[in-house]
Order: sequence, then structure tokens, then C-alpha cells
Amino acid sequence: MGNSLNIVLSAFIILACLVFIYFVQFTDALDNNIQENEKLIFTILMSIYAGFRIFRLYKLIQSSKKQS
Repeated sequence: MGNSLNIVLSAFIILACLVFIYFVQFTDALDNNIQENEKLIFTILMSIYAGFRIFRLYKLIQSSKKQS
């Protein structure tokens, strides 16, 4: 039960990060608030975080397969 909840929450966070990266990069809703360099740095940081969460999700799925 606990692992399945962690898997769902991790997948949701990854999806939210990817949607937010798309929103920041490909829409002009934030153009008035932040500059291009700031958008690029923020996108890179969010991509690194999403990659880290993907890695953690992979490790969680692997450990739950070993327990079964």
C-alpha cells in the first residue's frame, strides 16, 4: 500500500514538473515577469529535478519488484 502511494505521488510530481517546464518555455504568460536567462535557468533546474524524481521512481519500482 505504501509503495503504491509513493509511486503514484512520484509519477504525479514528474508529470507536474514536465507540464510546468512546457508552460514556462513555450508560452508567453511569464514573459513580463522573468527574463529569458532566468527562464532557461529555471527550466534546467526543473529538468534536473524531474530527472532525479524519475531515477527515484525507477529505484522504488525496482525495490517493490524485489519484495514481491
